[in-house]
Amino acid sequence: GTNTVSNSRIAVDLDCSLDDSLVRGGYAREIVNRIQRRRKELDLNVADRIEVRYEGDAQLLAAAGEHADYIQLETLATTFNAEAADASAANVEIDGMAFRFSIRKTESGG
Repeated sequence: GTNTVSNSRIAVDLDCSLDDSLVRGGYAREIVNRIQRRRKELDLNVADRIEVRYEGDAQLLAAAGEHADYIQLETLATTFNAEAADASAANVEIDGMAFRFSIRKTESGG
């Protein structure tokens, strides 16, 4: 479960195993990525505040819940709620799992 790299002066041994916490953190970063892409598609200003509603696979919901503060901070979301997304929702796939979310610009955003 480790990888070693060395030269004549130093050796580094890395533990490359993934535990559930690391995997959920990766899913949270992917959720941020998808939300940021969608913001761009919607031509939102980089400073616009948004509200996000989301639904999806249980593993992604767990990651979103565990890392909600991080996701909100990175996406400028004033709310980030696990509830039914609206008709304009984006349907994306993360690691083969479904994630659906809708974005709404807040009245005070931008």
